[in-house]
Amino acid sequence: MVADSPVRKQRLTQEIITFVDLGKALTGTLDRKEVIRRVMEKVRELLKPRAWSLLLRDETSGELDFAVAEGEVGSALAGQRLSPGKGIAGWVAENKEAVVIEDVSGDPRFDPEFDRALGFKTRSILAVPIAYKDIVFGVIELIRGRDDESGFSKREAAMLRAVADFAAVALENARNHNKVRDLAIRDDCTGLHNARFLHKVLEQETARSRRHHTPVSIIFFDLDRFKLVNDKHGHLCGSSLLAEVGELLLGQLRKEDSAVRYGGDEFVALLPHTIHEQAMNVARRIWTAVRMNKFLQSMGLEIHQSASYGVASMPDHASTAEELLKLADDAMYMVKRKGRDGVASASELEPGEDDPERQRFFTEPPSGTGGGLERL
Repeated sequence: MVADSPVRKQRLTQEIITFVDLGKALTGTLDRKEVIRRVMEKVRELLKPRAWSLLLRDETSGELDFAVAEGEVGSALAGQRLSPGKGIAGWVAENKEAVVIEDVSGDPRFDPEFDRALGFKTRSILAVPIAYKDIVFGVIELIRGRDDESGFSKREAAMLRAVADFAAVALENARNHNKVRDLAIRDDCTGLHNARFLHKVLEQETARSRRHHTPVSIIFFDLDRFKLVNDKHGHLCGSSLLAEVGELLLGQLRKEDSAVRYGGDEFVALLPHTIHEQAMNVARRIWTAVRMNKFLQSMGLEIHQSASYGVASMPDHASTAEELLKLADDAMYMVKRKGRDGVASASELEPGEDDPERQRFFTEPPSGTGGGLERL
């Protein structure tokens, strides 16, 4: 015992140093992906597991996603998902309890499906929840096979729980940071991005367009006679209709596109790597989706709503973010003047065509929730 004491002391000292380093590393970032990377780095350093994974819980569905999976079966597990409560990891997430299972063959919670699919023979599992108060972010799971000499010790379980506690605090901090960030760039009514976000991202996309000679397009649209909805049915119905339009808009776009409520009843779709002809097709799709939809059915109404659309692209029509947004808006306003409910290209604008009564400032987000001119 005495002879082993210096060795144990050295090991304990190293573990303390590792945990201090982990605390510093996790408090030094608010990026979720970086938190996960640093956690798994410390798991590898502290426990040296043969196979392990970090599963993140989907807040909506409750499913567990193998965000990180390493070891013999790691590459095969990456990207796989577990249904709520499925397997050991699912049980741990649902019950918020850590488990150490010496032999999984005698545990009814173990699902042998992955072993069969991966050609692996699991013997022992150590799984701990990543939980902060009532929120379960996920599970860290360590696995040992049938040919491993032993299962997991109490010491290893205690260390993994400590790592998970650090991870939970870091993920909660990242979550809160993202909430605050979203408040600054998202519209409360529709959940879409707002004008502040648009101006920032549009500058980035147009700069990329100039640098790499790639196209970028804007669809600017405004609901026709939207004021009549507010006047007849009230502002609560008007806000609900805007939210439904936002949902329709999202349904017509790709993941890389951005859907924006610019202000009032104005919406913008930002389409990177999209030539003008493609953007016109997207605009026509949105026009059809809005025009054919019956809004506010959940409130006992069936409102038909049209909109006017303008489309502009780089490098076809503009060379700067400000020009691109303005020309899409000008094309949309041209549709308004010609009777509303249509789609127009910036190519259709006459040289100098603009309305002197519409002095809009596109370099700054519109103030308030109204944001710019509400057009009937």
